[in-house]
Amino acid sequence: KKIETPLYEEKEIAVSANTSGRYFIRATAMPTANEPVIAHKSILIYSLGNGKALVTSEGNPLSTVRVYNMNGALIRQEKCSGNRHELHLPKGVYLIVASDSEGLQENGKVLLR
Repeated sequence: KKIETPLYEEKEIAVSANTSGRYFIRATAMPTANEPVIAHKSILIYSLGNGKALVTSEGNPLSTVRVYNMNGALIRQEKCSGNRHELHLPKGVYLIVASDSEGLQENGKVLLR
């Protein structure tokens, strides 16, 4: 027997523990744009201090790291082969763009002191 129960805000449905079968939750409403969005980034960019920045990849190995100054000029491009790459730069603010071997790209702004 198929039973559909519409859910509204603040409404709960309880299923007793002695029942069996398949249960479905079907969303028919549009999101309201205030739900949290959790994005998992596999490439992370950190400022370590003392003029060092660290780029790590949790998945595929890194392939390229590019460093731009705040005027948008490319000041360094380095090839990478592992899941961790350390950069040594003068003090300042930089945009770091890192790519992995599958083409995934992440960027981050770092302040090096």
